[in-house]
Amino acid sequence: MRAKGTGRAQKGGRKEVRALDSVVEEFERVLGSRASVRALKRYEAALQAFEAHRYEEARKILNPMAKEYSGVSAVHEMLGLCLYRAGQWKRGLTELETAVQINPDWIFNHAVIADCHRALGNHQMVEKYWRELAEASPHPELLAEGRIVMAGSLADRGLLQEGLDLLSKAAGELKRPSEYHLRQWFVIADLYDKQGNIIKARQFFERIASFDSQFVDVAERLATLGA
Repeated sequence: MRAKGTGRAQKGGRKEVRALDSVVEEFERVLGSRASVRALKRYEAALQAFEAHRYEEARKILNPMAKEYSGVSAVHEMLGLCLYRAGQWKRGLTELETAVQINPDWIFNHAVIADCHRALGNHQMVEKYWRELAEASPHPELLAEGRIVMAGSLADRGLLQEGLDLLSKAAGELKRPSEYHLRQWFVIADLYDKQGNIIKARQFFERIASFDSQFVDVAERLATLGA
């Protein structure tokens, strides 16, 4: 998501959120410098709500903007993410893919687009977006998100071992794992559990718990493993 906080506090201790320079430039390029000022204010109001997890509020601002400023990918992108978080896979997908059509080189939301396709059962499209993401060699966290979605797509089709093979590069132990490492380990543990390999599943769930005992439902999974 192309957004950031400036660090300046507003009343109530909230951070003021501003669009990234690249987004400002896009608005100015598409709308012209004068017309973009008002549009950016509306966008940043939606961004403020989005960053505060008030997705419905953000969506209400962005819905008319997506029609008025149809050539601005940032608007479609944020609206698509709001819809995705509301579980509206088809509508979210339409907005996110529109953003990619406008900005073909922008692969930041490929994992989210793939997850929408997965929810709709479009597994070939999941593979397409996973390949594009992997070929782009993005930040490891982005790659991890895509890998998790692709592994989930394989699992949906009963291809558990293929999912584990895909995640094999993420299976190594780390002294200071990031959250995305824990998320990959959780998927690995879940796949082993579904495969009936309780020993391996327990190994990965315990590894996660050793770093964060409150991570997702890892404590409950360990308690019920093999039950």
